[in-house]
Amino acid sequence: MLQRRHCNLPGTGFSWPLFFEDLASGPAIPNERIDLIFTRGVRALKIDETGLKAPFASDHAGVVALMQIGK
Repeated sequence: MLQRRHCNLPGTGFSWPLFFEDLASGPAIPNERIDLIFTRGVRALKIDETGLKAPFASDHAGVVALMQIGK
């Protein structure tokens, strides 16, 4: 059976859109969670968003995670 664990509470962890149609139209308030990390048999120790400061490499924030593999 597949188990799902969410490290972010409902209403948090949104990463898209960081901007509206383009950088010139200004910042947006992210309202969707499109950057996910799927794992099996590992424990997430820390999860952070990246790419929130200029220079921007994307139209959405990235997600990075520190994982514990094994005991």
